[in-house]
Amino acid sequence: MPKSILRSQFLIAAALFGLTTLAAADTKVDADLGDYATISGVSGNLSSVGSDTLANLMTLWAEEY
Repeated sequence: MPKSILRSQFLIAAALFGLTTLAAADTKVDADLGDYATISGVSGNLSSVGSDTLANLMTLWAEEY
């Protein structure tokens, strides 16, 4: 699934569940923070708690991450 579709679905889910706007005007980013870089070998568990209505979407997000 294209990243733009996943991003759109996340924004829709965030809006539906009353999460704060991701691009809030008052958001501050540390100027010393380096650019994002993907790395291999990331491991761990991702847990989703709540309704199972977004279970498939959560799986897609987790796979993309």
